[in-house]
Amino acid sequence: MYIFLFSLFLVYVLVMAIWGFVDIKKLKNKTFTEIDKVKNYKEGILIGWIPVLVFIPICLFLNISLYDLGFRLINLNHNFWFTLITLVICGIFLIIVLLQMISYLASEKKREEIRNQLLKPDQKNHYNDVMANIAFPRTFKEKKYFFGVSLTAGICEEIIFRGLLLFLLQALFPSLSIVFIIIIASAIFGIGHFYQGITGIIKTTVGGVVFCCLYVVTNSLIIGIIGHFLMDFSSAFLLREEEPNEN
Repeated sequence: MYIFLFSLFLVYVLVMAIWGFVDIKKLKNKTFTEIDKVKNYKEGILIGWIPVLVFIPICLFLNISLYDLGFRLINLNHNFWFTLITLVICGIFLIIVLLQMISYLASEKKREEIRNQLLKPDQKNHYNDVMANIAFPRTFKEKKYFFGVSLTAGICEEIIFRGLLLFLLQALFPSLSIVFIIIIASAIFGIGHFYQGITGIIKTTVGGVVFCCLYVVTNSLIIGIIGHFLMDFSSAFLLREEEPNEN
């Protein structure tokens, strides 16, 4: 049954990668109004929850409990040095994200520099162009819905790519070292972001390694969900809030 579920999981990752690639091509060179972006955020929230609503019932039917999927209280019972290094790296990362958010809020000059950098056309990377228009909310309404997108990504991606995927890999390859399990899971996570290009795949793979390690050392999805959400929602602070422009 684990092979069936893992195969279904790989199909989902492949579909997600192709869907994202086609979507980026479709949105290339399009200018987004507030209405367009809010609509896109709503669709992102809906699409983000689909795999959770599909896989969790299947898991429960196959006698895979929510506990097995990482719905557990935090318990630091892993190797001491592995735990220490992981927590230090994640702590540094969290501090950097928080300092960036504070600097964006406090400095108009910093926000203007970021704005000019983000909105500069990138002919070599269509993903960057599209994300500059979609992923960085500018109005209060956009930021409100972007909060929902970030929360959805934090919850759903951690459940699917950490809780479920690590469980399946450990069940299918019980003799494999946890290090290799983490590498395989992170590579699959990176491939799922194929539409972001080679740089995006590398970044998401590295991010996947960090979140996998965090999941392993805490034995829970809780910290990973919070960290993932903060990482994504920090984008809402990159650009200063503006009045909506529908022209």
